[in-house]
Amino acid sequence: MSQKVSQLLDKLEQVLRAQDLWTVESPSEEALMSQEPFAVDQMDFNEWLQWLFIPRVKMLIEEQIPLPKGANLSAMGEVFCQVKCISTNDLLVCLNQIDEAMNGH
Repeated sequence: MSQKVSQLLDKLEQVLRAQDLWTVESPSEEALMSQEPFAVDQMDFNEWLQWLFIPRVKMLIEEQIPLPKGANLSAMGEVFCQVKCISTNDLLVCLNQIDEAMNGH
């Protein structure tokens, strides 16, 4: 499962880059320390994926720590795309695949 998730994280990065949703500048230290789900109080969902989710899950995989269950990235991705008026099926498909892989489906 970890290898599949790792491959999907690489795919997610590619999709974010292709959609110009990959940022160059790191969020502030305060933003990175947000306690809100998806850090919604400090950054956009794509930034959370890039700066928090992808690195944290890769670290868990590298350290062979079990991945958390209950991922529901695709639902947040749908809201993000609607709010930002972004039409990117590739992103939603990738997020759904990550949800399924992390939830053991």
